[in-house]
Amino acid sequence: MKLIIIAFTLMFFSISILAADKYESANNAMFSGDYQKALEIYTEVIMGGKQDAATYYRRGMAYLYLNQFDKAIADFNFVIEKDKKNADAFNNRGLCHSYMGNVDMAFDDFSVAIKLDPKFAQAYINRGSALVTKGEFDKAIADFDNAVKIDPKNPELYLQRAGLYYYLNDYAKSVQNYDKTIELGLINSKIYFNRGNAHFKNGSPTKAIEDLTRAIKLDSTDTEALMNRAYIHHFLGDSVNAEMDKAKVEEIKYSKYTPVEDLKFATYTNAGKDFFLDLPEGWNLIETDSEDALINFFITPENITIESEAMLIGVTVGIMKNMSSKYDVQSESDILDFWKGSLDYSNESMKEYTVKWQRHQQWNNHATILNLSTVQVDENYLRFNIYEYAIAWGNNLIFVYFQAPEETFSYYRKIFDKSLKTIKIGENFKLD
Repeated sequence: MKLIIIAFTLMFFSISILAADKYESANNAMFSGDYQKALEIYTEVIMGGKQDAATYYRRGMAYLYLNQFDKAIADFNFVIEKDKKNADAFNNRGLCHSYMGNVDMAFDDFSVAIKLDPKFAQAYINRGSALVTKGEFDKAIADFDNAVKIDPKNPELYLQRAGLYYYLNDYAKSVQNYDKTIELGLINSKIYFNRGNAHFKNGSPTKAIEDLTRAIKLDSTDTEALMNRAYIHHFLGDSVNAEMDKAKVEEIKYSKYTPVEDLKFATYTNAGKDFFLDLPEGWNLIETDSEDALINFFITPENITIESEAMLIGVTVGIMKNMSSKYDVQSESDILDFWKGSLDYSNESMKEYTVKWQRHQQWNNHATILNLSTVQVDENYLRFNIYEYAIAWGNNLIFVYFQAPEETFSYYRKIFDKSLKTIKIGENFKLD
């Protein structure tokens, strides 16, 4: 019996040492930011029998860092079940709920964490953020103030409060909190960028330029800082420096793209070979089923399908045949008027639809219209610039839309200008 007991005891210690080594290895992985490795090792430790609150808590943190919020909540639930006074577990479960959009559940968890630990500054900040989402700004400020009282040397707290005051249009207090953030040693390009914007809103454009310049020195590719500085230069009447900043923005944007003159172009056409145009090699052509004498297809550099919600960059081609058989049109002029009316009707629900300029032209002895327009569906969507090109070809309407987000249109416009010159009507399909 004694031999059995000794053997058992030795086996017990070897398992404990092994578990301790793994646990330490998992902790080291967490500290180094390798959360996936930490997760795997913590799971091994748990499966090996170490099913205590501390291990589940650490695995829950690994899940949280990996954005696996449901699994993190399950682990924090285990911890709370074992230790109902664990303020950290409530706080981090609240974060999971917050990231999942469950604001009320997050608020409740942060409140419990604060009740358990009234000196928990980060829980106040987290609850304050939840209150901002709920629109309860006065209460949010009170929570941020409490956090600062508890931990007055923590620059992150002032940074959070600065952002809230900016949101509430209290730019003087926003500047004060950014000042304190920087004074306490938290310095990066975005903090200078944000304080610069607050200075400008607070009526100090010169200080704004100073901060935006600091932001640009820390991040020379920050196009937002350059554009804001350009705007303020214009505001102060300094058009030379404003144009220099704008030119730098264009240089940065274009550095991300292959110069248009270096691109190889290919000819694209639909299955029926009704319409041809040249665009860069490697773009995708997506054709829809023809319905009611409408031919419709798209050409885009994006990897999308016909079921995709939207195309950001690319060309839409449509051909409506035998117009007079369905609509009250008798001439090419009537067809273009029909197109303009359809365009106005389809865009009337947009947040913005502005025709910047319109050109009436002749192409191969047929009437055409070319618009440069800006379109935005609503505040949740990007603003687009679009070439809207309509050709009245006998009794048929051909429309071609070249689009790109406003901020990249200046690059793609060079491609579209080149493409417009290559348009051909197919010889195999005689449009009536």
